[in-house]
Amino acid sequence: MQIKYIDGNRLRNAILAGSEIVFKMRSHLNKINFFPIPDKDTGTNLSATLRNVVENLRGSSSASIDQVSQNLAEAALLGAQGNSGAILAQFFQGLAEELEGKIQVSARAFSQAVEGAAQKIYESLAAPVEGTILTVIKDWSAAVKASCQKSQDFVVVLRNALNEAKVSLAATRDKIDVLKKAGVVDAGAQGFVNLLEGISLFIEQGTIKDLFRDGVSDPYNMPLTTFTDFEADISHQFCVECLLVAKNLNKKDLQDRLVERGSSLAIATSKRFAKIHIHTNEPEAIKSILGALGEMQSFRVNDLIKQQQHALSVQKQARIALVTDSSCDLPHELITRYQVHVVPVRIHFGDETFIDKQTITPLEFYEKLQSSDIHPTTSQPTPADFKKMYERLAKRYDAILSIHLADRLSGTLKAAQTAAKYIENTRIVIVDSKTTSLALGLLMVEAGEAISAGMDIDQIAEKLMSIVRKLNIFINIPSLKYLVKGGRISKGKGLIATILNIKPVLTFDETGAIAEVTKAFGHFMSLRKTLKMVREETKDLKNVRIGIVHANAIGKAEWVSRKLADLPNLSSIITHDVAPVLGVHAGPGTIGVAYWGE
Repeated sequence: MQIKYIDGNRLRNAILAGSEIVFKMRSHLNKINFFPIPDKDTGTNLSATLRNVVENLRGSSSASIDQVSQNLAEAALLGAQGNSGAILAQFFQGLAEELEGKIQVSARAFSQAVEGAAQKIYESLAAPVEGTILTVIKDWSAAVKASCQKSQDFVVVLRNALNEAKVSLAATRDKIDVLKKAGVVDAGAQGFVNLLEGISLFIEQGTIKDLFRDGVSDPYNMPLTTFTDFEADISHQFCVECLLVAKNLNKKDLQDRLVERGSSLAIATSKRFAKIHIHTNEPEAIKSILGALGEMQSFRVNDLIKQQQHALSVQKQARIALVTDSSCDLPHELITRYQVHVVPVRIHFGDETFIDKQTITPLEFYEKLQSSDIHPTTSQPTPADFKKMYERLAKRYDAILSIHLADRLSGTLKAAQTAAKYIENTRIVIVDSKTTSLALGLLMVEAGEAISAGMDIDQIAEKLMSIVRKLNIFINIPSLKYLVKGGRISKGKGLIATILNIKPVLTFDETGAIAEVTKAFGHFMSLRKTLKMVREETKDLKNVRIGIVHANAIGKAEWVSRKLADLPNLSSIITHDVAPVLGVHAGPGTIGVAYWGE
């Protein structure tokens, strides 16, 4: 469906969708935050900025893009934290000024508004630095304008512009020395791209709300980044942020007063407020200058040296590296929180080869799976892949805990065991999860928590093997077509099941082999049976952890999540996408419910 205009309702819902992606990426954004100093708070700051926006917009009902953009701008400014938060707030403020008086806008009018908003950001900065969120916003706005020359469909325009924003984001790695040294992109720029991904996905799919709505949980593709330990040379010790109530504030005059007092100066202003961010050695002098210009509603000072020392100390606390393979399904936030290192499986569509979760996203995979005449195949990581990973980690960790999909399903575990024999002076413990997907993901969470708690590697391995015996997953497959294509079941058996509309529910037995636990007539009845079994299996357990995994079936996953949310003994519930390497066999529409409890 083409989208020819954006009004207040669409803008509101698009920003809400984009914000959710940033919230999910908070930990990762903190981890890759190296510029201007590695204080590891960009994800936190952007999330705080957008959290205020979300709370404001959810209470708004206006259909006018003018009113919604005004609400958006003021909420962002009042909630802005950090340099990136101030820049984003100024962008929203500029957008609101450009959209003033409008009920809805076409793609061309929107492109003019974002171009004007991007220009206003440069006016808000005393010393704009290219290769940051600033550059990506500018390049994205230029791409929106260029795309509008070819199409007036917002779906096409935003999709094309997002692709250009990703190119701009990748280039930030080489534009700033500290980012090049660390091997990461700019954290603020990454956060803005995550916001755009959620916005684009909503505009493309967000009006469909039925149970069988297609889609993925994570529309982005985020290669994992390893932290590089080094300390920045901090020339200004304090980060000062102030919210000032000041009408008719002269922004240029304020910049002139503050520019010599520090660095990273960003000023976002509206008709009633100004948000000031600066790194300085003179916080009291800054307070005196601002106090003379208006009423200070807030004045916050953070010690950047202490922040950096804390960030480095937290990173160095974990002395056990955690490794898995890409059959493990787990949200990026948890992967980054527990510093999980992933050895990827490769996916082959004929002569085309993709690296699972790195060079192909879940959404791209399912589109290709359904449109390609070639059924994909997979290849497990080699011993050389594991050896390379183990050698790198052995330089930084005292021990390595490597947890993988069931040995009965793949040679991945044996490849890890072979590689471990070549690593000297570092203890490597390899665990057979006897499962896969989000069931394996739940096991990784427990391993990460145990490492954080200071348990030694043998204690953790013993704990994990105890959990493996309690861990279960029910896999609900709507069609046997992909199992037939992959040679997992015979064509005759698949044909009979299709004719009779029989839908199997699969699990893993105690050895890690696939087993059929039940079947039902029709997919919806199969889902209901799955829910009934989960309730029955968990009714006598405490602290139940649930993981819901889906293959391009976000609607069904959300429905299952709602149905299980009232479990009285529920401790946590996670929803995520099936890894493409597993989707090869399960196919679109598959739902898995993993669980364990005490």
